[in-house]
Amino acid sequence: MDVPHVKREDYQLTDIDDGFLVLLNDNGDLREDLKIPDGDLGTQLRAEYDAGKELVCTVLKSCGEETVIAIKNNTAADKN
Repeated sequence: MDVPHVKREDYQLTDIDDGFLVLLNDNGDLREDLKIPDGDLGTQLRAEYDAGKELVCTVLKSCGEETVIAIKNNTAADKN
């Protein structure tokens, strides 16, 4: 039986460019290859970003695919 390897990682949302998320990881590396998720999560993400909130996106990688599964406010940004 094959067991899928699942990886979960948090990224800071820095920008939204032409429907793609610009994400920053803890190492300072940028990635721009994930689309805004469909449905309510994508709508909420865009609305909160447009309102100026600092967001952290949780990305789940499994079976060769990656997607944003959750967003939350970046509490580290609030402490500065």
